Amino acid sequence: METRNLAATIDSKAINVSGEAYVPNSNTTASLVRTEPQGINTKILLLDLKTSRGQGGGAEVFTWVSIAYDEAATKGQFNQVSLLSSDGPPATVDVREAA
Repeated sequence: METRNLAATIDSKAINVSGEAYVPNSNTTASLVRTEPQGINTKILLLDLKTSRGQGGGAEVFTWVSIAYDEAATKGQFNQVSLLSSDGPPATVDVREAA
């Protein structure tokens, strides 16, 4: 699945991931959930990009929808986030430490 405007920020309390996903229907939503199990490299947070279609028809038009994920974390715990999707290569973003 195509994504854009991905950002990951970590501070002393949490990691925050945000961006947009390209979905095929106006009533489709997208969400990020922690991949279980995580990978071998504990510095890379793996998230699954999931979509779900709401009730009703919705317009058959591709559109961008917001995605976000928050998790308790400490500074330096992660240096990269990879978004995994069943239909495409992973999207990876470096984690930026909040000032």
